[in-house]
Amino acid sequence: MNIRNQLICAWSIPLFMVMLGVGFGGLAGFIPPTPPSDNAQEVADFYRDHTQLIRTGVVLTMLGGALLVPWVSVLAHQLSRVEGRPAVFARTQMLAGAMIALIIVIPCMLWSAAAYRAERDPELVLLLSDVGWFFFILALSCPVVQMSAIALAILLSPENPVFPRWVGYANAWFAILLMPGALCTYFKDGVFAWNGLLGWWLTILTFFAFWTVNGIMLFKAIRQEQATTAQTDSAPAAAAAPATA
Repeated sequence: MNIRNQLICAWSIPLFMVMLGVGFGGLAGFIPPTPPSDNAQEVADFYRDHTQLIRTGVVLTMLGGALLVPWVSVLAHQLSRVEGRPAVFARTQMLAGAMIALIIVIPCMLWSAAAYRAERDPELVLLLSDVGWFFFILALSCPVVQMSAIALAILLSPENPVFPRWVGYANAWFAILLMPGALCTYFKDGVFAWNGLLGWWLTILTFFAFWTVNGIMLFKAIRQEQATTAQTDSAPAAAAAPATA
């Protein structure tokens, strides 16, 4: 097993989080999001006044979003060590996680289109912006499936040295905590709106905790596999040494 390749893929998640913070929050200015209560002219003015920063920010965010693909791939491998074959939960996690990359890329393309022709009808800019935010906040089914698959892979398997059971419980809670974000389609202001306490802040903090916890534990799982492999390789050599003497 190539530990080096796994570590390269595992490092994609901290790099992704940095690119998301710099591009999405720092440059594009989408943290916090534009209020859904803003009218068309207010939204159009935001895109017109920050055109270059939004363009650069969403491009950086899209590039970072693609880094989720190698991360979920190596996470699937480590989960398969827990689950065993055919590792259906590990595969489910990988497919759902790869789809999250699209959930990040597609709204960035919509926001980029909104900024591309800032002189267009404000109602069209508002439409592009709204659709982008609904992709980003409302499309919670894939992350919930990913988190649930990780939880089930760990909790329905026997005790193992790869991931402790608390990681399974943590991922189950992450999936539950994302649920209030689905209510953003009903509200334009308040805690459930896409810029509100539960609609935005709980959602973004849950994702941050999810990537942080699983990112750290993935590094530990890779190192544990490396140690196990080294012990397995050294055992035959140690057994053969007396016979050689």
